[in-house]
Amino acid sequence: MLESLFRNNLIVSASVSFLLLLLLPLMSEIRKRYSARWCSWLWLLLALRLLIPVNPVIPVLPSAPFAFSEQTSRVVQSITGTADPVVSSAPSGTVPTAAPASVASFPTLAEILCIIWLSGMILFLLYHLLGYFHFLSTIRHFSTPVKNSKVLELLEETKKELKIRKNIRFLICKNTASPLTTGFFRPILIIPGYCYQKSELSFILRHELFHYKRRDIWYKFFLTCANAVHWFNPLVYYMVAVSNRDIEMSCDLDVVKNSDAAFRKSYVETLLFAVQDGKQRFMSFSTYLCGGKKIMQARFANIFDKSKKHRGVPTLLALLFTVLAVSGFTACNTPGQNPLIIGGANSSEAGYNTASSASEADLAQVQLYVTDSASSSTVSKKNQASSVSSKPDQADGQIRYQNRQYGFQFLLPQSWSGYRIIEDQWSGTENGKDVFGPKITIRSPKWTTQNDYQDIPIDIFTQEQWAKVVKGPSQKPGEDIFIGAAPVGPTKIFENSKYVFALPARYDFTGDEGIEEVHDILAHSPMQPLS
Repeated sequence: MLESLFRNNLIVSASVSFLLLLLLPLMSEIRKRYSARWCSWLWLLLALRLLIPVNPVIPVLPSAPFAFSEQTSRVVQSITGTADPVVSSAPSGTVPTAAPASVASFPTLAEILCIIWLSGMILFLLYHLLGYFHFLSTIRHFSTPVKNSKVLELLEETKKELKIRKNIRFLICKNTASPLTTGFFRPILIIPGYCYQKSELSFILRHELFHYKRRDIWYKFFLTCANAVHWFNPLVYYMVAVSNRDIEMSCDLDVVKNSDAAFRKSYVETLLFAVQDGKQRFMSFSTYLCGGKKIMQARFANIFDKSKKHRGVPTLLALLFTVLAVSGFTACNTPGQNPLIIGGANSSEAGYNTASSASEADLAQVQLYVTDSASSSTVSKKNQASSVSSKPDQADGQIRYQNRQYGFQFLLPQSWSGYRIIEDQWSGTENGKDVFGPKITIRSPKWTTQNDYQDIPIDIFTQEQWAKVVKGPSQKPGEDIFIGAAPVGPTKIFENSKYVFALPARYDFTGDEGIEEVHDILAHSPMQPLS
């Protein structure tokens, strides 16, 4: 589950990064046509996409326009743990050997990366949350309530003008260098202990109360959460920084809306007064009147810009569709197709180029590495054409999967042409210690990431291990190995002089599609000695 979530987040992060690479260089032109409020909605839309680790399926297309290449697919599978059987190339004349089934208890690369991702996300959130609560603690120690009746009267007048009924605490704090608003449920408006003219204080109150009315603190919280999930993506950090600037610029426009040049000039002078009084450490969950030098220059230009801006609702909807489409079109495997085929798959039936449709130059580059332990060999250029386009091994009209390492063959119906082999390991406990062993899963060609068609999982035990496996609800003398949490043990379906092959207990309890077909296959004793 965690690995699937991590994989989906990688795809979402890549798709949003693709759009950011297109949008960010064009922001100066975009701001000439659309308002800062429109831009802030754009960042909110992208943040929402970053927080939804679900990639839509686009069924109208036969293949993904942005589908990863075969090499990229192998990298993504190794990272995310979706260990599809691998087709790789090897230098001519070399014979790679099949990797033995892992029996070590070391975490996989996918598990390590998932732990790193999850740890980074937790640390990111802790950093910002602890900083926020420390800031609130500082405010409580170094602030005093505003008691000046004229100032409180001005606050109430501004609240009434903006139609705000919520009670807002109004404090003076000597440890802040800029007016700010914070607090998710109990808002607090804080100003430094300076002497303000009435017009300056009026601008400050309007600006901060507009932040409260627009729920900008929640907006920043939302962006911070998106940043936390994708803490590894530098483009997301940049997006958050740009969005914070657009929040302030949008709030400035609300303050000076329908005002003349003199009013705007007075507002800019108030901002300049706030800037010159020192540096302010900015918190993620607060809004501030001032900002950095470049940000303030952009805000001043924005305040005096009276040009008409487009509302851009159709454009925003088009971008929403683009965000979803890019994620939906980006995939390692397109639903219904198995580009990485192994174990006697019929490439022509699976819908891929066969030797008859490929050029001789293309075939000269094809070398198959069979990873199912049945035979590890490099197909030479001389017989590549026949090997790539040949029918899978058959016995009495059935497909035969052969495994030489463990000495068995498995008969499958013709409907399983294009099957894949997944190498994994079973795990159990023996006298309180973890034990492991090889596991081979035969995956139907009908299986996709959106449709979990029933697999045929096979746990492989040595004869010595099998003698110790608890096979029923009651533990017998000498049976010390527990496999899984089910009250019954694995079911033996075949054995030879070295190994016992068994189905995991309750392997079919999820009731996936194709379960009846798998039961029928197993009912006809499909496992046989390797001839």
